[in-house]
Amino acid sequence: MVDLTRGMPGASGDVPRFVLITVVSDGHVEGYQSLKRSAEYFDVPFVALGLEEEWGGFGTKLTTLKAWLAQQEPNLLVMFTDGHDTLVRVPREELLRRVRTMLPDNKTIVFASDRHPWPDPSLGERYPRPARNRESFNYEDQYRYLCSGQYVGRASALSLALQRWTDEGAKEDADDQLYYTLRYLNDDIGHGVQIHLDYDRYLFQGLQQLKEWEWQLSPALYDSDDGRGTVEGLTFTRRDGLPAAAMVHGNSGSGKELVFHLSNYEAGAWSKEEGSKWHTRDESSPYVQPLMVLAVLCKDSPFIDDFVRGLEEMKLDYKKTILFIWRDPKCRLELDKGFTARFADVIEETKDKKVTEAQSHAFQIAHKSNAMHVFLLDSTYIVQRPDVIQQLVQDNLTAVIPFAEAPDDPVMPSNFLLSVKEFVPEKDYYKLATRQRRGLWRVRCWIKSALIRSEAFRSVESAFKRCSSDKRPSDLGDEMCVCKEFRKQPYWSIILDNRHVYGEILGNGTRVDSDEAMQLHAPDFFEAAHHPTLWDRRYLAAHTKPGGAVTVVCTGVFAVDIFNQRFCDDLSSVAGGSHSTRGAKEGIREIQWHAGGFGGQWTAVWNRHVAPRLASLPHEATNTIAPREPGEVDALVRSLSEGRKGGRITEAYLRLKYLPCSKQIQHSKHSTSGWLVKHPEGRALWLCWS
Repeated sequence: MVDLTRGMPGASGDVPRFVLITVVSDGHVEGYQSLKRSAEYFDVPFVALGLEEEWGGFGTKLTTLKAWLAQQEPNLLVMFTDGHDTLVRVPREELLRRVRTMLPDNKTIVFASDRHPWPDPSLGERYPRPARNRESFNYEDQYRYLCSGQYVGRASALSLALQRWTDEGAKEDADDQLYYTLRYLNDDIGHGVQIHLDYDRYLFQGLQQLKEWEWQLSPALYDSDDGRGTVEGLTFTRRDGLPAAAMVHGNSGSGKELVFHLSNYEAGAWSKEEGSKWHTRDESSPYVQPLMVLAVLCKDSPFIDDFVRGLEEMKLDYKKTILFIWRDPKCRLELDKGFTARFADVIEETKDKKVTEAQSHAFQIAHKSNAMHVFLLDSTYIVQRPDVIQQLVQDNLTAVIPFAEAPDDPVMPSNFLLSVKEFVPEKDYYKLATRQRRGLWRVRCWIKSALIRSEAFRSVESAFKRCSSDKRPSDLGDEMCVCKEFRKQPYWSIILDNRHVYGEILGNGTRVDSDEAMQLHAPDFFEAAHHPTLWDRRYLAAHTKPGGAVTVVCTGVFAVDIFNQRFCDDLSSVAGGSHSTRGAKEGIREIQWHAGGFGGQWTAVWNRHVAPRLASLPHEATNTIAPREPGEVDALVRSLSEGRKGGRITEAYLRLKYLPCSKQIQHSKHSTSGWLVKHPEGRALWLCWS
């Protein structure tokens, strides 16, 4: 385990012997805040130059740094780092030890190494190869180009390296990396000052185009919050076994995604024992809900009454909540008038417009009404924690996702996207999605639901508008398109809160094996295969379990309690049940069932619930047909209908008089709804009593 405890702080004066320095114009940028926090956590002296000053381009870094260096002691150790995408990941004493190892004298400057020559690729041919790789190709040979995002040297050496910046009449918009590249290749600093590159990435690690198999998150010891012990967190390590760099730098592209991800963990940002420590909730005053817009976005969603129940149970200050409802043409949402009357205002849209256009409208409403938050709630997000708004608002984050489980989606088991999986290991996503790691996490995008704070309204509204355009990238879904636009703003992160389970998400309607007319009667009935968790919750008897008892009613007849009254009612509804006089007198419905409509559903239900229960029957009674593939449903149909044609089972629910000991069944507990009765001739029967 990597030991990253800080030890005793060293003495510090007005001018420390070592300083980490950056040049930024805006101290509110998320990346800068992460860098500052990591430096402070490890007691690294940190100075930011240029705050609140106009940014003129990359050349601004050199102009500002040169002026500052002229005022410092020559022997001061100065480490420069870019300010928006870098992190310190080791304590100060370890950082100093590595710096001294890399700097043999006062005239050496060490720069980070990179895999690509930039900004002029043609200069790549002039770069020397690392001495150890001249005789044979080595993967590490690719890290042989200068990167000006991170470097270290004495103040005197750095001042000499910047002399030509003035001599050449440099412009503010010139490229700082090109300037340093020419100094390195031309070896023209003079006064014995030389530039070396950190080929081994002992000090500086560029993350651009780093592949998943090159790195991992490994256990690390950090100081506990009270300073009395240690806690177990995580840190970036290399898979080749060499020490990971003291500093990491996103640089560009995929590297920025990765440093964004690492900021969740580095410098004690998270631990198993204490959770996320990079953010602290202000609980100095009691919670009061601000004015907000609750934006309900209704699509063709199954289990819509579960969604309504979760919505109605939410704890809200209704007088401070504007309800905005957008309905897709296939939306089946119906809200009680008494419920909607509680809200300060209700705005409904049923226009056939894109969901992104509706979401943009919600933010327009929020902006005009001076609301503090917009809570986006898709109808496939079922709220399970009523105080979700209170929990999210109290953290005062710009964009936060209420964690939800997706129990029936093994590919995407939650409602967020972490990062590009080519650069961030997939297991890191599942650690968050399964809540093995709990806390507040910077992530890439929300799915189904998010709480957005007012300072982002204009940007998010514009993002939704752009993503409604036909010109948007075809490979991006609605939410991914909006998140990509949102994250172009350097000030805000999208934060996942998985400290609690706030809800459950499901997909849109996917009932592909039933006709539309049947779905109109009980659409959720056809979700047995696609949303088994919610289907089971809806239609199984409360005590149903795979190993449940099987009752012997009489010789050759066995009964199992599996389904509830709702199942029987919905089955009757979708099958168009007919009631014969004789059947009604006996208390039995004869159901006519379209085999093609419920075939795939029956297969899923059989394999999940019926077959395991019947498996406990005596051997001589286990000749029931158990379809395991959709194609085998026809065999079941033929068996149950005793060869009748036309695809309609008229006697799948045989009359009670055909069973032995019918009176015993009729006057026992098995005469309640949902019991499955095993016929001695091999037929499995549901008895759905009225």
